[in-house]
Amino acid sequence: MEGVWIKIPVRYCSWAKTLGKQYTKRILPDFLTPHARMRLDNVIEAGRKRESGSTVEECCRIIGCIDLRTARMHLKRIEDAIKTVALTLAENQALLIHFHESNYSLHPFPPLQRLENLLECQKEGQLRAGNGRFRHPALWSLLQAELWKKKRKTSMSYVSRSPPQS
Repeated sequence: MEGVWIKIPVRYCSWAKTLGKQYTKRILPDFLTPHARMRLDNVIEAGRKRESGSTVEECCRIIGCIDLRTARMHLKRIEDAIKTVALTLAENQALLIHFHESNYSLHPFPPLQRLENLLECQKEGQLRAGNGRFRHPALWSLLQAELWKKKRKTSMSYVSRSPPQS
């Protein structure tokens, strides 16, 4: 999917504009990394490979970048997002008594696997609590939201350019 142009919808709020607040919001597809051209699913896959012992060069190939510094930066960003989302899920679990089981034990998992386990535990807990209609957030959505928070007040990492004329 190299060099494919997509349309990203932008929401506009005239009321916020009159108040002098942020009045546009991009609705980014869940497969994109905020403020970058890298696919989030590729960065997550590279993070999995890195946790299992792959080199940065291999991760760079998976992400689709040329410079190793870019791969390291994206791996670091996703690792930080994983830790923050995992902590939020763990806090939510600690507040709800029906998440705990008597045979609960700790396992030293890599961060991404731990995050996936916490997300699965949260889903199970919501079902046990009778919230079967609760819409569970996807792993990508949680990580993407965290990456947006980290970059909220920074400028874009690349200059936007117009799509090619057809």
